[in-house]
Amino acid sequence: MKIVYDPLKNTANIEKHGLSFEDAVYLEWDRAYTFVDDRYDYGE
Repeated sequence: MKIVYDPLKNTANIEKHGLSFEDAVYLEWDRAYTFVDDRYDYGE
């Protein structure tokens, strides 16, 4: 997957979730509880 850094999306993510994309590297992804959110069609 090609990842492209978008500073405007990063700003929006900080405002919406309080987390910068730069800080995501510090998350412990192997210990995170994740699940597929299929409650709605999010159009993604």
